[in-house]
Amino acid sequence: ILADLYSRKADFSESISHLRKASDLEKKLYRDRTNQTISRLKIQYDSIKKEKQLQEEKLRVETLNRNNEKIVALVWGLLIFSILTITVLILVYFLYRSRKLMTIKLNRLARRDPLTGLRNRRAILEDIENETIRFERSKKEFSFILGDLDKFKSINDTYSHDCGDFVLKEVAEILKNSIRMQDKVCRWGGEEFLFVFPE
Repeated sequence: ILADLYSRKADFSESISHLRKASDLEKKLYRDRTNQTISRLKIQYDSIKKEKQLQEEKLRVETLNRNNEKIVALVWGLLIFSILTITVLILVYFLYRSRKLMTIKLNRLARRDPLTGLRNRRAILEDIENETIRFERSKKEFSFILGDLDKFKSINDTYSHDCGDFVLKEVAEILKNSIRMQDKVCRWGGEEFLFVFPE
């Protein structure tokens, strides 16, 4: 405005001087506004950048926590599965073992005379069959003897069946101790005993 007024008065040097001042002032104001704008934008940029970094860090921590939770869940799952597997294996082992022991016990009961503990008729017949097969293969002879206790009925009648059972047990023990390791003796029935002598 001053430069315009001086130019109307034809005072051009003063007009130029005011134009220069106005130009310098305008540059200074522009520079200050620009610097303020830049500072404000820089603060906004830094704030947005910091917020974005915080969000990324938060997301990274959440992802890490989720992954850790998955790993912990997987480890617990594997641990529980392992414990269940071991428990099942132990149960299967004990069931197998008890079944095997039961089978052995039942087999023993099925092949033993309950009173004397000697082989029973079924077991000795299997032994005779095995010896027959061995004889056919190797021509090694075997023999068997059938014997009974004389007048055993009179022991039962005179002294009772309990006494007769005692006599049978004692005779069985004597017979077991009187044969070789490879020989076999059984209670054939009643007071009868059968021996099998390989070779």
